[in-house]
Amino acid sequence: MIRCTKCQGEGWYNVHNNEKIRDLNDFRIGIIYEIAKLKYRIKKGEV
Repeated sequence: MIRCTKCQGEGWYNVHNNEKIRDLNDFRIGIIYEIAKLKYRIKKGEV
């Protein structure tokens, strides 16, 4: 799921076609998700 979605503003989006999956209930969840995604990429050596 980490590679297939992104959180942008007020919703969750599919990274392949930029289609909105659903609304984001709380912006703090989106921030935590993006930080976790960055941490994952750093550990894998992708950044």
